[in-house]
Amino acid sequence: MLKVLDTILSIILLRKGPQELPTGWLWLVLFLIAGYYLNLFQYQQIASLTVEPLGDGNTAALIDILIQLFTVSVVLMLAKRQARLLQTLTALMGTGFLFSIMLVPILQYLLAVGLVK
Repeated sequence: MLKVLDTILSIILLRKGPQELPTGWLWLVLFLIAGYYLNLFQYQQIASLTVEPLGDGNTAALIDILIQLFTVSVVLMLAKRQARLLQTLTALMGTGFLFSIMLVPILQYLLAVGLVK
């Protein structure tokens, strides 16, 4: 697990590419589930916003992930790189998850000082 997280961090730092990740569904599914719940948590944190165009946080978190999956799949299909689909999606979901983790304290601070209402 630490090797995969280290690879994801190296991708964020532009030291490695998605091809360095293991091929398979396990890590993609784990990052999808973790990313979904983290996005849901963040949407619930800002639920005090007066405008919620995507409904509840559950819907917004699901739409967020589905748009990413669809867009990457279409782009790779058009580029005739379907063989890289799992690794690319795993890299996308993994880096998104790590960025979201880094966003949590920033979001908490903004909510605490009242910059996000």
